[in-house]
Amino acid sequence: MLFAGSGIAATTLAFTRNVTASYSNLKSRGQVDGLPEGFRYHDLRHYFASLLVALRRDVKTVQARLRHASAKTTLGTYGHLWPDCDEPTMGVIDAVIAERFAA
Repeated sequence: MLFAGSGIAATTLAFTRNVTASYSNLKSRGQVDGLPEGFRYHDLRHYFASLLVALRRDVKTVQARLRHASAKTTLGTYGHLWPDCDEPTMGVIDAVIAERFAA
C-alpha cells in the first residue's frame, strides 16, 4: 500500500536517523521549501502519526514508530484519532439483551 500520491510504501519506516539528520538542517532554515507558510517540519510527524492511525495500526505500533517512551504519551496526543470501538460493543450487548428478553 502506498501513501496517496507519495510513492512511499506504508511499511517504510519514517523518522529514522536519516530523517532526524535532515530535520536538523531544516530547523536551522526555519521553512520547508514548497510548503505553505507556517508549515513546520514537525507537522510531518503529526501527519505520519495520523496516517498510521488511519491505517488502523495499534497504539503500540504508533508509539514505536514515533519513539514515544510510553503508549500514554501516544494516546494523550493522538487518542482522539482512533475510531470509537465502543459502538460495535454496544450493538453486541444490545443484541444479547434483546435475545435474552425475547425468549
